[in-house]
Amino acid sequence: MKLFTKALGLLLLLINCTFQAHGMARVPPDSAIHLPAGMARCNQVTIAWKSTAADTALYKGKRSLLVLQAVSTATAAPEAQSGTSYIPSSFFGAGQQLGPGQFVVYADTGHVATISGLQPNTAYRADVIAYYDSITFMMGSLHYANPDPAVIDTSVSLYFTTPGCSTSTPPTRGASGASANVIDCSTATLTVNRGNGDGRLMVIQRVPSGSLGAFLSTEPQSGQFYFPNNLYGRGQSLGPDAYAVALGADSTTTLYGLIPGERYKFVAYEYLNERDGAGANTNANPGYAAPVDTAYFDVPLCGTTEPQTAATNLVQTDTTATTIRITWTNGSGTGRIVVLSPLTNIGGLLLPTQNTVYPAAAFGQGGQTRPGAFVVYNGRDSAATITNLQPDTYYQAQVYEYNEAADGTPTYLLSQAPAYGLVKTYPAPAAVAPSKIRFHFSEPFTYYDGITLISWKPGTGTHYLILAQEVRPGRGPLFQPVDGTFYNQRTNNDMTPASRLSGSTYLLSRKAYTSASDTLIYLRNASMGHEYEMAVVEYVLDGNGLPVYTSSTPMNFRTGRFAPSLKGSLVNNEPNLRFSVSAQYHSDYFQIYASEDNTRFTSVGTRIPVTQDSVMSSVSLTQNLSLITVPTYYRVELHHRDGEHVYSNTLLLTPSKPLPVELIRFTGRLGAGNQATLNWATASEKNSAYFEVERSTDGQRFVVAGRANAAGTSTQQRSYELLDPQPISQLTYYRLHQVDLDGSNTYSSVITLRPGPLDLQLSVWPNPATTGQRAQLRLSGLRELASPVQVTIRSVLGQVVRQQTLAAAPVVDWSWSLAGYSPGLYLVEVQTSAGRQVQRLQVQ
Repeated sequence: MKLFTKALGLLLLLINCTFQAHGMARVPPDSAIHLPAGMARCNQVTIAWKSTAADTALYKGKRSLLVLQAVSTATAAPEAQSGTSYIPSSFFGAGQQLGPGQFVVYADTGHVATISGLQPNTAYRADVIAYYDSITFMMGSLHYANPDPAVIDTSVSLYFTTPGCSTSTPPTRGASGASANVIDCSTATLTVNRGNGDGRLMVIQRVPSGSLGAFLSTEPQSGQFYFPNNLYGRGQSLGPDAYAVALGADSTTTLYGLIPGERYKFVAYEYLNERDGAGANTNANPGYAAPVDTAYFDVPLCGTTEPQTAATNLVQTDTTATTIRITWTNGSGTGRIVVLSPLTNIGGLLLPTQNTVYPAAAFGQGGQTRPGAFVVYNGRDSAATITNLQPDTYYQAQVYEYNEAADGTPTYLLSQAPAYGLVKTYPAPAAVAPSKIRFHFSEPFTYYDGITLISWKPGTGTHYLILAQEVRPGRGPLFQPVDGTFYNQRTNNDMTPASRLSGSTYLLSRKAYTSASDTLIYLRNASMGHEYEMAVVEYVLDGNGLPVYTSSTPMNFRTGRFAPSLKGSLVNNEPNLRFSVSAQYHSDYFQIYASEDNTRFTSVGTRIPVTQDSVMSSVSLTQNLSLITVPTYYRVELHHRDGEHVYSNTLLLTPSKPLPVELIRFTGRLGAGNQATLNWATASEKNSAYFEVERSTDGQRFVVAGRANAAGTSTQQRSYELLDPQPISQLTYYRLHQVDLDGSNTYSSVITLRPGPLDLQLSVWPNPATTGQRAQLRLSGLRELASPVQVTIRSVLGQVVRQQTLAAAPVVDWSWSLAGYSPGLYLVEVQTSAGRQVQRLQVQ
C-alpha cells in the first residue's frame, strides 16, 4: 500500500481522519516478515519482521502496525488511515479493527509479536504497516509539521496456516454451582464454583422466546481459546446468541449490556492447558470439561424501552491543547450522554448504570459512570465541545443513547455498541515567559513609603504573580512558585507582612490578564533608596484546574530618593543658600554648583559631609558663598554611597547694579483684568539699545514680558511704558533689563504687583483625556498659604487612585500621568484651607 502526498495544504485530523500533506518523500517500508522456526502452534504464533526507519530527520518515532485476519474469499489488504491511532491486542479478535475481521495485534517500536487466540488448522494473513508518530514536510523553504501518526507503506504480506492441536485432556472435575444475580435491567453478576482445571470459560446465551435453552449449543472447541468480553454480544461467539464473557482463573464476573425483558442461559466450562515434557503449563491447547450446572435467569424491563438504534460515526473536529470538539450521528433515543476516559483507563468500562442521571461538566468535573470515566455532555444535540483536557493526551469517547421514563430516569441503550472514538489533544505550545520588565519611575512619600511604576511584556500565561524582595548580602534568590499550588496571600501591591510569601519574598499582586493595563503595576510601601529584586511569574491552568508557572528573568531596581530643596537670597550681593532634604538613605555629601548660563555648572565651595547617612526626618543646612557680580544659577547635589546623585531645583540670584542709564523711576500698576502696565523714566542714556521688562512668579526664574527700543544716547528725560499682555493671578515680580549697543547689560531692582482677590477656582485639562496622556491641574485664587493643598483622585466607585500633597500658592499647577488608568469617570478633589473643590475627569 502506498500513501503519497497531495497539494495545497496540510489537513490535520487527529482521530478517524486521513491527512494530506505537501511534498512527502517515499521512505522504506518494513520487510522480511516471517515465522521464526518452531514458533507456530495450533492457537498461537510468533511473527517477526525487519523494521526499517527512514534515514531523515523529517520522520520521527518509527513504529510498526501488525494486522492479522483469517483467510477467506473476502480477504482484502488492510487500509490503515493516517492520523488515526489504533488499539492493539495480542489476543486475536480483541484489538481494534481496520476492516471486517482485520484486527490490530501489535502497534509499537519492536519487530516481533506473539499472537494467541488463533484457531487450529486455519489460514491467516499478516500485514506489517510502517508509520511514524510525526512527520515534517517541506514545500519550498517552508516546513509543515504533522503531529499525528502517519502511514508510510506496507510490507509484503505473510500467509500461514496454524497446525492442528494435539488431543486435549479436560479436567476431571468441571465447574459447578452456576448462578446469576440480576442487578438491574441490563446487568447481572455470574458466579460458579471452581473445578480442578487451570481456569474456566464463562458463556452467556440469550434464550429466544419459546425455545428450550438446553438444546442451544454453547460448547467450545477443544484446543481453542475464546476471547471474552463482559459486555453481552462483544465476546467471541460459541453458538447462536452465545458469547464468551470471562476466561481465566476467576469464578465470578459482572455482565453488562443485557437486553431488558429477555431470558438468558449461563454455563461455565472448566479447562486444562496442555503440559510440556517437563509437566509445565504451556498456556495453550485447552481441553474443556462439560459444565456441571446450568443457570437460567430473566432480566426485567427498564422504566421505559431502550432506544432501538445506537449513535454512530463519532468524529473529532476542532482541537486545541485542552479542548476537543466531537460530532456524531444520533440514534433513536430522546437524549444521549458522552462519556470520556483517558486511554490509560482502557481496561475500564465507560458504560452508564441504568436509571441513573449523570450531570455533565468539563472533563473531570461531571458525573462518573465508572471510576475515571466522566460524563462531559448530556442532551439532545449531535456535537459537543469538551474542555479541561490535558495536552498531547489520548482519550476514548463513547455516546450512549437513552429514553426517559415518566419519572425522568433514563433507560440507556447498552445492548448495542455505542458510537466510539479515540481522540487526542494537541501538544501544549511552548510557554513564553514574560519579558522586557521596565522601571519607569519611583517617587518617595516618606522614608518607608513611596510609589514605583513597573511594566512588562506579557508571555503566554493567562494569570500572573508579582514577586519582590529587598536585595541584601547573603540573601537567597526569589521564591519560585511550585506547579499545582495556589498562593493566596493578601495582595495590594504593597510590601506588608500580610503579603509575605516565603522567606523574604513578597507576593505583591495576583491577577488574570484582562486588558493591556494589566502589564503595569504601582508598587507601594518600599523604603526609599533601597535595592529590590522583582520577577513576573505567569501561569496557566492545567486540565485539573491547577497552575503551571513560567517565570521571567528577575530585574533589580532601586527606589527613588528625596532631592534637596534649595532656597536663597542675596545680602549685599553675597549669596545665602538654604537647602533641606525630607529624608536620607546612605547619603554621603552635599555639593553646591553654580552657572552663569544655567547650562555649564561647576562646583563652588567644598563638599559638605553628611553626619548621619540615613535619616528618616528632614535635615536643613545653610551655606554662604562669595560675592557675585552677574546673575548666577545655583543647585545642590546630594551624593550617595552607591554612586547615585540627585539634584535640587535651580535657584537664580541676581546682584544689584547701577544701570548704564540714569534711571529716575521703575513702577507698575494693575488695570482691568489684572493686566500690568510698567512705567519707567530715564534722565540720560548712553549707547542704550533696548529695554526688556522681565516677569517672575517666584522672584528667581524670570521670562521676558515685553521689549521697548531705547533712545541710544540722550541727555534729556525720557519716559517709557509697556503693557504686559498676560494678566497676572498671583504676586508677580518685575525687573528692567537694559541692553547696550555693545551687548553689555544691567538689571534694575525688582518691583512686585499683587492682583486683587479672586474666587477659588479649579481647572483640569484635557477633559476628556486618553490613557497614557498627562493631565494638568490648576487651582487659582488661594489666599491662605499656610496649609498645603491635598489632591485626591478617585474612581467613580470611590476607590482612591492617587493622592498628592502640593505646596500652597496663589496659583497651584500640577501635572500627572494617566498611564494605567482604565477608561471611565474619575473625580479630582482638591482640599485646601479655603475649602474643597471637585472636578470630573473623563478618561477614554
